[in-house]
Amino acid sequence: MLRPLLAAAVRQTLPCASNSTNPARAIRPIQRELNEAPEQQAATSEVLRVISNSPGELELVFQAMLERATRACGANFGVLFRYEGGLFHPAASLDVPPAFADFLVVSRLVDNSATAIKHGS
Repeated sequence: MLRPLLAAAVRQTLPCASNSTNPARAIRPIQRELNEAPEQQAATSEVLRVISNSPGELELVFQAMLERATRACGANFGVLFRYEGGLFHPAASLDVPPAFADFLVVSRLVDNSATAIKHGS
């Protein structure tokens, strides 16, 4: 699975590498993709495991997706929204600062049922 990604990255990078005075600089994007691939595969595996263990329970799936995305991005908190009926509805949240949760309600970005947003400690 990684081999096609690596081959594509090398094909894209080689023209730059031949013109570059610093070949290590041309290889950095490839190395970054290789380093991120196992983390992405682990995140996908975890979400698929939650889906298979929780049929019909989208809240658990959304929470697992958000937790992995937040961790992968190095974020302090996160909110995953679904869009329905012209409004954004929080589908999952993680460690949301109270002030931001209040802003979401006041700004009318979410409906008043946004109390489901979990505040951070």
